[in-house]
Amino acid sequence: MRLGIIGGGRAAWAFGSAWRAAGLPLSGIALRAGSASPAARLLSLDVMTVAEVASTSDVVLVAVSDRAIPAIAAEVSGAAAAVFHCSGSLPGAVFGDRSNAFSLHPFRALPAVGEPVTLRDTLMVYEGPDDAVHDALRVVEICGGIFGRIPAEQKARYHAAAVFAANHVAAMLQMSEEILQSVALDIPAADTPTLTILRRAIVDLAASASSNWLHQRGAASFTGPAARGERQVVAGHLAALAGVPHLQRIYRQLAAEILGRTAGAGALDGDDALEKWLSDNSFLP
Repeated sequence: MRLGIIGGGRAAWAFGSAWRAAGLPLSGIALRAGSASPAARLLSLDVMTVAEVASTSDVVLVAVSDRAIPAIAAEVSGAAAAVFHCSGSLPGAVFGDRSNAFSLHPFRALPAVGEPVTLRDTLMVYEGPDDAVHDALRVVEICGGIFGRIPAEQKARYHAAAVFAANHVAAMLQMSEEILQSVALDIPAADTPTLTILRRAIVDLAASASSNWLHQRGAASFTGPAARGERQVVAGHLAALAGVPHLQRIYRQLAAEILGRTAGAGALDGDDALEKWLSDNSFLP
């Protein structure tokens, strides 16, 4: 199965690397005019036109931005090759009424082009016609992934879940870093720059919380002051964040969400749940 790639971003790099690792051939890559992507060089591929990629491949990956997919879909509409895109939100029907076109979304945050990458053991979610399932299964097998399937009408909701687990987590890591940089945290005798140490510490903390969430259920999935019912600690955090209202607002919303999911706050509901809990001792666990 010869793979052709249209696009030079993270998905192109991930699928291309998986093909190379499996010892299978890549036909070439098509890049937009003026692209600075190093994907062609890193994958040792000839740069071709979209038509050339489509005509020399058994399966074509359209790895471009969501807004560019419809235009590329029109360009490959006459190709005999199987065609798929890896958007988590757009349906496979963007390729028109084709029996060998589909979407296949890897449920993973992909690294920048050139960084180490693998799709092994990644959930890869298929959406498309029954006739194309065989081609999708072959792609998933080559990548070493796990096949899943979803109806077209549920893709937006599915993709929102992926955003919570990836993009929103990255945003919270960034907020943690910003808060840590605002305090006088001294790390003496360190050979590594302080910011690097902080970023690694944040990632390690997030990884340990993720591991706890994976292995626990219900209230035990959460740690921290809101989950433990430590009202004064939460109030102190909100006071400390008073100078950064947007971070205080996000903290407040997330603390209320945790309260609603832990056993000690079963009586709380509504948008003012956190305020009730902070001000009324009857709501203490």
